[in-house]
Amino acid sequence: MVPRFALTRGQVAWTVCRGQTPEQSVLDQLRYLKQIGIPFAGGAQEKGRGNRVTYSFYDLMDVAVAFEALRRNVPARLLKHLVERRTVIRKAYRDCFKGIPEVAYADRRALKARHQTTLYQHDFYISFEGRFSSRPGDTQIVDPNHLSSEALEDLLDQLMNGSNTTTIALTPLMIPMVVYAEKAPYTPTGPKL
Repeated sequence: MVPRFALTRGQVAWTVCRGQTPEQSVLDQLRYLKQIGIPFAGGAQEKGRGNRVTYSFYDLMDVAVAFEALRRNVPARLLKHLVERRTVIRKAYRDCFKGIPEVAYADRRALKARHQTTLYQHDFYISFEGRFSSRPGDTQIVDPNHLSSEALEDLLDQLMNGSNTTTIALTPLMIPMVVYAEKAPYTPTGPKL
């Protein structure tokens, strides 16, 4: 079972900044992502003026993957493929979360090490085709449970060494997001006094 989060926009911003106060550019990116349907497609969370929008575990991971893709220079217009493949990608989030041992969230040294972008053989991956490929922005989900170790190694080698793809490992992204989301301070909405 995945964590049951009901995060505010401010808590999500704090979480994707890994415990730092978000800069205005982060808030602007969050606003832009919302416009293209990340994490909410077609106004799914819009309840009317004055109602708070909350972010679930899946919503947080959608935002985290989109921010990581932007950080790795995937053009924002190509992120629409995350919206189109939302059901499949969210299943990968759930399966990845189930495969992470509970102790991984408590180890501070491991948490700091996970800020690196190392790829692991038994992890779930989301790969984005580059803007110059035949299918720009197309996403591929690599599930290690459905491939032999040789096929997985070959595929990861192609993804890592392909000049026109960006590959994001979910485990090293998910662990800090869950840890910071659980610690995220409540940020009141409305005008600052």
